[in-house]
Amino acid sequence: MRDVTLVDIFAERAARQADELLYTFLGGEDERVTYGALWARAAGIARQVEGLTAPGDRVLLLHPNGSEFVAAFLACLLTGRVPVPLAAPTGGRFEARVALVAHDCEARLALVPAIAAGGGAAPPGVIVAPTTRETAADWRPTHHPRGGDACFLQYTSGSTGSPRGVVVTHGNLMANQMMIGHAFGSGKADIGMGWLPLYHDMGLIGKALHPLFQGFPVVLMSPFAFLQQPLRWLRAISAHRATISGAPDFAFALCAKKAAAGPAALAGLDLSSWRVAFTGAEPVRRDTLDAFARAFAGAGFSPRAFLPCYGLAEATLIVTGGARSGEALRVDGVERVACGTAVPRVEALAVDAETRREVAPGQVGEIWVKGPSVARGY
Repeated sequence: MRDVTLVDIFAERAARQADELLYTFLGGEDERVTYGALWARAAGIARQVEGLTAPGDRVLLLHPNGSEFVAAFLACLLTGRVPVPLAAPTGGRFEARVALVAHDCEARLALVPAIAAGGGAAPPGVIVAPTTRETAADWRPTHHPRGGDACFLQYTSGSTGSPRGVVVTHGNLMANQMMIGHAFGSGKADIGMGWLPLYHDMGLIGKALHPLFQGFPVVLMSPFAFLQQPLRWLRAISAHRATISGAPDFAFALCAKKAAAGPAALAGLDLSSWRVAFTGAEPVRRDTLDAFARAFAGAGFSPRAFLPCYGLAEATLIVTGGARSGEALRVDGVERVACGTAVPRVEALAVDAETRREVAPGQVGEIWVKGPSVARGY
């Protein structure tokens, strides 16, 4: 029996829930995308990439947060191409990084926004094509991936050296989605909200794909919109009655700082719907959690919503979270925030790198992880 993949889930939801809302993209004019509309857009791009590439080819995705990125990503999965999400180039440094990644993964195609006006020479051997806006609701996939097939490449930062692409399989992705669902307790009654970059694993897997996997709507905004006015994030949660949203520690700290501007910053804000406020991707600080909880208690935020978690691209995304998250731990005289326990089907150990043995409770060690969402390599 063939493994069920996200492709199967997408096809099923597009057929049975065509008119149900999945994505709302906030901007100058909000864009609402149903399952059926997303399928039609992805199918149109699927036809485009089929004419330019072969199954297994790597396709660079160079889009900002938006429906075009999600449709292009899913189009690659539907056709057996391997998408490579990257930050949209904005200058020489990013163009150099794109060239490094293109060489490393032997990319065949780079999809850029439909309104792209060029910008830099294409890496050798790479076709650069504006993403088509044509739809094809009647298109049907002929490729049916298996769990062990490469799903996408998630590139690490590469800030101090050559970037390395983690090969995430369809099986890895499905296993991690079930793990996220367990940690968050997510289901169809939820509403997601996020602003994290969709080329980043937390934004892509946690905010764009998990709602599709579980079947609940999500509201997304640009990272730049958040950075310009951090409280836009919380106002979107309030306005859309979101139940699940999260970000790295710095975002919670920034919002707490902005709240100090006075009562006007909190006017009309209602965060009582927010039941899972996950935080990860960088060290979680106790003073950040406390400051945020104090700042927004008057807006209905409950500190019980905090869900510190730990993960990494090499394990698809989440490794620990849920039970016991947020507990205060004192390690080597320093107070730490617990990031939960290992999610189901994952074994996580703290190990002495020299002796290769598990360290005693309360001691520091390397984190070793084993489970079905651990990627097969670089």
